Amino acid sequence: RVSMLVPAALFLIAATAIKYLCWDTPTGRRYSAAEMGKAQGPSMWDYVEVIKDPRVVVMIFQYGACFGTELAMNNQLATHFRTYFQM
Repeated sequence: RVSMLVPAALFLIAATAIKYLCWDTPTGRRYSAAEMGKAQGPSMWDYVEVIKDPRVVVMIFQYGACFGTELAMNNQLATHFRTYFQM
């Protein structure tokens, strides 16, 4: 159907963007840290700078809430499927 063309096109655009714009690939890193202008690994101060951004803090809380909800739902769904569908 025609309605499947939009998601298919978006998928192909996203896949192409990931292929050519991401620096970390399954076969290895495309760029080294030295090429990107960073001679050493991150320090503790780099992490402190990141945590100062409120968007990062909100993202951490959202991820924590989603993960907790996922664990609770998996626990409840296992019982539900065992009770009602003998799975």
